[in-house]
Amino acid sequence: MTPRAYEIVAALSVFETLRLMRRPDRRPIEAFLATLVIRPDLSGDFQAPGEDGRAHKVKVIGRWMLSYWIDHGAHEIRLTNLELID
Repeated sequence: MTPRAYEIVAALSVFETLRLMRRPDRRPIEAFLATLVIRPDLSGDFQAPGEDGRAHKVKVIGRWMLSYWIDHGAHEIRLTNLELID
């Protein structure tokens, strides 16, 4: 039996940022997320506290910083923030 892939749940701001970003910036993020849904145990680059009090994983992908947390009970990856870094 193969393990169930996780679903991605994104904050509207993350979804809008992804939708509007240029394809060369978006592709590495999409590739990371495609891997993350089948391997949710992957580590981020570091952790930071979220507004909700949870420890959010943070992954730097090119010029972008993606914040997320894993809801193992619901099999979901919660994308909370995506921002351009200088």
